Amino acid sequence: MTTADRPHPERMAYRVREAAEVLAISRSRFYELVAQGRIRVLKEGARTLVRRVELERYLDTLEGQGG
Repeated sequence: MTTADRPHPERMAYRVREAAEVLAISRSRFYELVAQGRIRVLKEGARTLVRRVELERYLDTLEGQGG
């Protein structure tokens, strides 16, 4: 089995750009949501990471609000 044939593990965290893409929003909108406390982020040195479960939690709150 080559490296390309191996299944990729499910991602646990995303960088801001990637998280915004997953949510289909702009980076500036993403940062607004962080500032409002609606999305929680983690800091690792200079990197900002967002847990996959945090993105799912945010989407669940939108679903609960009716979209």
